[in-house]
Amino acid sequence: MTRPDSQRVAVTGMGLVTPVGNDLPSSWSAILAGRSGIGLITEFDHSSFKTHIAAEVKNFDPTLYVDKKEARRMDRFLHFAAAAAQEAVADAKLDVAYFTPRRVGVVVGSGIGGVHILLEQHDIMNERGPRRVSPFTVSGLILNSAAAHISIMIGARGPNFAIATACATGTHTIGEAAEIIRRGSADAMICGGSEAAIVPMAMAGFENMGAISGRNDEPERSSRPFDLHRDGFVMGEGAGILVLERLDLARARGARIYAEMAGYGTTSDAYHITAPSEDGDGAQRAMKAASFLPVGITDCQSPLTTANQLMGYDGLIYLMADYPNAAHELMDKIAEATISWVKAQKEVIGEPLTECFTDQQVYTGAHAGVWFSDDDASLMSPEMYRTFVVPYNSKILTAFGGGCIHFCGNALHQADNLVATKGLRAFNNYNLYNLAPLAEVKKKFEGRIVLFVCDFTPVEYESYFRELLTTLPRGGMVIDSQYSPVVGLLKGGHYDAVRRDLRTGRKAVYEFLKGLCG
Repeated sequence: MTRPDSQRVAVTGMGLVTPVGNDLPSSWSAILAGRSGIGLITEFDHSSFKTHIAAEVKNFDPTLYVDKKEARRMDRFLHFAAAAAQEAVADAKLDVAYFTPRRVGVVVGSGIGGVHILLEQHDIMNERGPRRVSPFTVSGLILNSAAAHISIMIGARGPNFAIATACATGTHTIGEAAEIIRRGSADAMICGGSEAAIVPMAMAGFENMGAISGRNDEPERSSRPFDLHRDGFVMGEGAGILVLERLDLARARGARIYAEMAGYGTTSDAYHITAPSEDGDGAQRAMKAASFLPVGITDCQSPLTTANQLMGYDGLIYLMADYPNAAHELMDKIAEATISWVKAQKEVIGEPLTECFTDQQVYTGAHAGVWFSDDDASLMSPEMYRTFVVPYNSKILTAFGGGCIHFCGNALHQADNLVATKGLRAFNNYNLYNLAPLAEVKKKFEGRIVLFVCDFTPVEYESYFRELLTTLPRGGMVIDSQYSPVVGLLKGGHYDAVRRDLRTGRKAVYEFLKGLCG
């Protein structure tokens, strides 16, 4: 089942104002170069604060985007929104008249809105009285002013409103804008978020919550959400705006299509004001609601690969050698987490516990409930692998009634360990044209495990398949040849860039194998 193109939504324009650049090209270049936008705060005196750092937008001139007189009446978050929206519309080459103005809408949100103008005018009232408060205070601080200004700026007369859902605001605006197009209420939408809240009041509130980083001595490394020594987020500012369109209309006008907005789901945990529910229920339901197609991933990395990523291979080997009890505890925790994660994913997509609808190269169907990659096994001695890996691979496989392990490269030295792994129903090997060791592995698997023989289809595929079927007994074997139009395997086990027609090439390989196998 697929949606008609009139209900599919394309991303055709992007605009950015960020701490590392005041437009899309400069921001993207800085991201690719790994440049941080975090530094000491310049917008106010921070000497009395514990935190002295933030991610400020730099050298921004609002008069490049709005009239000088109008700019004085607008809050900083409106300046950012106007700049990003203009860039996104220009990037999309969006002509509102092409769609008719009433079919183009704007949904732009903010977590807090015009806090600069609010605090500024509050001080003026306290110091000089209420009659000195600007008549533009309200229009400068309310959240929907960004969408209103953008609408006036480009002449969009379709749906127009704001969303305020804290850190999820920008994502919600994109999702709701896509739904507006999908249900036929608009043909194009400008959407996104803008924020400018680096002010003493906000900083003090977050600081007293213990929510923001105090890593003042190395600001460029202070934002580290997945680091063991993280100490909070970093206040930032800027804007991000997208142009969304009906896919069929975008194609018809020859628009550049960056991506498709395939689905959207939003839920609530009803659990805590800041922390997510521990069972991940809200996230699961949001993912499930995001599409009428199955959403979920039940293919994963092995405990060995995960541990390697956490510690580095040298660190992991030292741990196993010098602190075996700690190593076993680590591997067991990873195995338990993997089992919980795969079960949650299966629940999301409605996949049975003991079946696997993998979208990887191997389809194990009703014969196995999980598939995982164990490529790092090639680095480890058989003795250490048997002690520290086999028990935890077995734990995962048996939890799902059996499964398949993927391995890239020569698996001969781990063959006995793989045969000894409980619950192993299939073995998927990218052998890189290394057929003789694979034949030895297959002898050990005979009558017990299905062997999937995988490679990118070699350039000289006829000689490869003849050698494969001569070297390996055919019983209990599945050939899974990945035909690529740009990558081909060479005899020595190296890949080469080749140009082959995908459709005719696949057909030729299929016909050759059909004839070869009788």
